[in-house]
Amino acid sequence: MLIHNKPNFFVNRLKVELQILQKIFEDEGFQVLTASSGIEALKIIKKESPDLILLGIVIPGMNGYDVLKNIVIDEKTKHIPVIIVTEDIASEVIHKAVDIGAFDFLIKPIFKPELLEIVSKALHLKKIY
Repeated sequence: MLIHNKPNFFVNRLKVELQILQKIFEDEGFQVLTASSGIEALKIIKKESPDLILLGIVIPGMNGYDVLKNIVIDEKTKHIPVIIVTEDIASEVIHKAVDIGAFDFLIKPIFKPELLEIVSKALHLKKIY
């Protein structure tokens, strides 16, 4: 079971997807925070400093790339692994996110074993560094 003291954080425009992700992670022992816009996300991230962020690209208020840029330039948040979740399989979308500073990415539809593996890897590497 994966258990962490700080909350994990998800940003997505679709409420149903947020609820599904939240259920998966809560069932695994994670604390979860969610946001439905980029602006809301940045406020919560700065306040809560989560262990991990799952971030969509197409979100209201500020796109995922801009949220990611804000995360990686801030000394207080740049250490938080960000996993991009997207339905867009175009290589330029993935490369852009990774170039900005994303830890990894998931292509929708998301499968629970793959999701938990990537999250576990991100949290493990965060502990090392």
